Amino acid sequence: MPSSDPYPVVDTGHGRPLVLLHGWTCHGGHFAATVAALGDRFRTVVPNLRGHRHAHRPGERPTIADLGADLSALLETRDLDSAVLVGWSMGAMAAFTHLAAAGPAGLGGLVVVDMAPRIVNDGEWNLGVKRGLTAEQSDGIVALMQQDWPAYARAIVPGFFAADADPALIERTTPDVVANDPTAMASLWASMAGQDFRDLLPRLDLPALMLTGGASQVYAPETGDYVVERLPRATRVVLEGVGHSPPLEAPDRFAAALADFADSLPPAGIV
Repeated sequence: MPSSDPYPVVDTGHGRPLVLLHGWTCHGGHFAATVAALGDRFRTVVPNLRGHRHAHRPGERPTIADLGADLSALLETRDLDSAVLVGWSMGAMAAFTHLAAAGPAGLGGLVVVDMAPRIVNDGEWNLGVKRGLTAEQSDGIVALMQQDWPAYARAIVPGFFAADADPALIERTTPDVVANDPTAMASLWASMAGQDFRDLLPRLDLPALMLTGGASQVYAPETGDYVVERLPRATRVVLEGVGHSPPLEAPDRFAAALADFADSLPPAGIV
């Protein structure tokens, strides 16, 4: 990897670049099946996002702004003309942060994977995290993370998937989540809870795909409807029977949806 990369990046394949941005508590390796499925047709660029188990520095308290700046630097230092940003959950907020600062110039498209533009709810907004997560409740969650991260991590992993997900998948994923640093995860969660990208969506004039899990336990279908209605050039794909983590739950269908979207885009350099 170039010496300018502050954290590990896996960059393989040829063709239109797909920049795969993982979710909170996850890591780039969770896209392994996606890379394997698409690597003969696309260039897949998979950064490990700051603060997570493969990209953590002791004492670091990363924010969504940091992730957005890291993404901007990645796009600047690598030849990623007409790249498609694929933001899974928190990864979408990293993409939104870059887009808010730099706009869509030079990008081929955007894929939002089961994510809301604002995760906390209030009296006027109820399309954040299901079951009405408020800012006050989010603050309480941050405290729980710092008190006993392993116990908290084990409790939340089943919610990443459909309610009837294979228990073996939950068992395989749990150690990855537990291995994260609690201070870094709490910092990222608190930062994520403070974001609001609703006003940004109508300004993102580039091809976009809202890809959601039909059995997501994190966001309601109406959240995806909202995003699609406000992005100027968006389409929607719902993976039925899949929860919040399509790259892990349905890697073949997830990869196929990405390929179909990327294939629908104009060639690189053509608006």
